[in-house]
Amino acid sequence: MTISASHKASNQKWDKDHMTTISVRVTIQKANLFKEACKQMGSNANATLLKTINDTIQLYEGQR
Repeated sequence: MTISASHKASNQKWDKDHMTTISVRVTIQKANLFKEACKQMGSNANATLLKTINDTIQLYEGQR
């Protein structure tokens, strides 16, 4: 199914208004090991980092 140009533009606008990127610099070796560990655990780097972010927020909100 092809997404129309107007739908893509709408998605891009929503992302610009509501999303951001968090980044971290690590060695290539560490990044590759992390990706491999995630894969072996049945996940991927993005999902693992997003879960960590959500878990941290829940802990933080529980302490307030």
